[in-house]
Amino acid sequence: MTKTADDLTLKFLVNAVLPQLLRAYDGDPGPVIKKANEARVIRNNVVHSRSEPTLEQTNLVLSSVRTVLSIFELPDSFKGNFKLRSPPP
Repeated sequence: MTKTADDLTLKFLVNAVLPQLLRAYDGDPGPVIKKANEARVIRNNVVHSRSEPTLEQTNLVLSSVRTVLSIFELPDSFKGNFKLRSPPP
């Protein structure tokens, strides 16, 4: 079944799209995906249950976003273990 634009939920983006994007990089994607899922749950609680996030939750969400952006945007020297893989010969 093909996903349409209406099917692109945050859950799908975090658990299906993000792992595929991270496959292009060296590094263990597990902790990044776990952190993104924790941020997703916090976001859902804020949006759907109108809960107010704690300072710790806010920091976790911001840290998650910062981590994903740094992997995709920063020069390799700042990416830690996440370096773009060399294309196969």
